[in-house]
Amino acid sequence: MKKILLKTAVLILLACTNSDIAFSQTETVIPPSNRSTASLEKNILFFADKRFMVTQSGSISLPLVNLFDGNMQPNYSSAVNPSDPYVILIEGLPNIHSQAGGWIGWSTRGYPPYKFKVEAYNIYAGANTWVTIADETSFPGYSIMIPIPGLSVGKIRFTFYNGGGPNNEIGISELFYIHPEAAVAYDELMVKYSSDGKVGIGTDNPLTKLHVNGVVRWGDANAYSYSGEDSNGGYLEHVGVSNATSTLRFQTVKPSTSQYSVFRSNPYDGFSFTSNGGGNANVGIGVTNPGAPLHVSGGLPMTGSWNQTSILQATYPVQLFNSNNNRFAGIGYDYSSGMAIWVNSTTADVSGSGTPALSIRNDGKIGMGTYSPDEKLTVNGKIHAKEIRVDATGLPDYVFEADYQLPSLRETEAFIKKNKHLPEVPSAATVEKNGLELGEMNKILLKKIEELTLHLIDKEKKMQLSERKNRELEARLAKLERMMERR
Repeated sequence: MKKILLKTAVLILLACTNSDIAFSQTETVIPPSNRSTASLEKNILFFADKRFMVTQSGSISLPLVNLFDGNMQPNYSSAVNPSDPYVILIEGLPNIHSQAGGWIGWSTRGYPPYKFKVEAYNIYAGANTWVTIADETSFPGYSIMIPIPGLSVGKIRFTFYNGGGPNNEIGISELFYIHPEAAVAYDELMVKYSSDGKVGIGTDNPLTKLHVNGVVRWGDANAYSYSGEDSNGGYLEHVGVSNATSTLRFQTVKPSTSQYSVFRSNPYDGFSFTSNGGGNANVGIGVTNPGAPLHVSGGLPMTGSWNQTSILQATYPVQLFNSNNNRFAGIGYDYSSGMAIWVNSTTADVSGSGTPALSIRNDGKIGMGTYSPDEKLTVNGKIHAKEIRVDATGLPDYVFEADYQLPSLRETEAFIKKNKHLPEVPSAATVEKNGLELGEMNKILLKKIEELTLHLIDKEKKMQLSERKNRELEARLAKLERMMERR
């Protein structure tokens, strides 16, 4: 009986011993550094300069973005003044207790700090106190990973006094706070954050709230959409399982899901805009409630049937019909001739059989009421304007020069008797045949006015001379009469 009890006790002891062996384990922590393969996958401080409040002060400064990017490339400083040490303060960390494990540290490859202090601000249960977790005066290594006691770290402060550089420079590759229970693996490392909260994927400089450098795809393996940029520019595409589903669609649904509008585009049917469930499928530009298939703010609604393009024989016709579809305004273009615009028409075409309100030819000439302008602007009809300004050169001011040979009135009279019009002025027959050039005609008329003015001035001088002589004769005559009366 004693042997049985002894055997039982031994078995129980062995079972307990094996149980301890089975359920116990050895935990090894390898500090991340420039000389190890240990990772920073549970590092809270990835991109801390973008996610938290990070400030630096003291006699030197380092590029903060490089101290939290997961890259062990060292950053070297200028000489540190021990009386004005280099301080990095990280604030706004998540209030999550370190529980079984938490580590704070730094790493470098050169000029390692040997006198420094590391402090953690404990906010657990309202403690709100600074706790010194390292205060080194002659640290010999190139990296440090300091276990922290049971704290909830809200702030971290690194203070560096001296470094291994020849002039007291320091080198720092990365600052980290490893917290297995507070960080998702590689949290914030795969996504880049800008200083103003923008997110970048594949880019270090996101320009919008979400900036993806590359192709973005969504959907399953067979039917999916994607966007990106190639040699032709930006694109947004959809790939379906068949031609019928290879459609890019933008859909707007009303509160009742039976009523919705759809804009579609596919390589077989082109573009379409439809409305289901009682909608009118009107399209508005500059208006929120379009009243026609195409309604443009500014007085250009198109209503009724407007697909009668056969009336306007043009390469790319556009027509606007009235409510009865028997009058239209149209714009047509023909590559061999030009463009024409008609209003209140029933039949017209770009080849010239109709009378357009406006035509623009391929040579740049514009016609109003004519399809065959022979000048830059040809108007078949009257022009009403408040003012017309004509650029002109060569006005006949030379008429007033001293050496100008003014035609005599006798010469002008002889020319008129022979030609039935003034010298240099076109005849009626010429004007009827070739038209009247207003600029040249105004210069000719101005010249005639100036010549006439000179003749009038000459006549006035002669009249004044005659009047003076008459007065002298009258005075002499009166004197003679008085002398006669005395005798």
